[in-house]
Amino acid sequence: YNGGNISDLYLGLETNKMVDGSGWIPDAGYDLRVRPWYTSGKEANKLSVNEPYFDLTSKKYSVPITMPMKYENGDFAGILAEDIYLSTITEYIDKIKTPGGFTLLLDKKGTILAHPDTGIVNKLLGEQSAYSSVAPTMLANDSGMVSYTYKGEPQLMYYQKLPETGWTIATSISQKYAFADYVTLRNNIAII
Repeated sequence: YNGGNISDLYLGLETNKMVDGSGWIPDAGYDLRVRPWYTSGKEANKLSVNEPYFDLTSKKYSVPITMPMKYENGDFAGILAEDIYLSTITEYIDKIKTPGGFTLLLDKKGTILAHPDTGIVNKLLGEQSAYSSVAPTMLANDSGMVSYTYKGEPQLMYYQKLPETGWTIATSISQKYAFADYVTLRNNIAII
């Protein structure tokens, strides 16, 4: 699907019937109405991006995007959904070049979805020593700036929650790099 970015398209009905674009057939005990993609899509009652999950078929993390379907009378009929590989999103974030820094992505719970240190991806930001002091502020606010220390160097982190998802995109930059032009200007003024 879509150049390998979409892992699956599927339809789940309130009658517990499912049509899966990949051909996957659920076992007899599978109740789609209790699956997170279905319940969160139904609760949102609009196009929504849901929490990433590990897909056992593809062996990759996927992000379900859901849209409720309704009958003509407005009654809920089911969920139309597609899964986008999380790697598609993280590769895009990784391509953002930040001179003197890097960009990261968090889900609404604070799980790291994209970070240059792949060893902390899929872990909570607040549980990482470098970020434990700034994670609560970042998760509690829609946007802002925090300062912290990363690998022994003072950093500035600018962050913004993304509409509709509750995810946070943040750019971290070395304070030394950020203020380099200021320091140069100050030194030149002092010399003059």
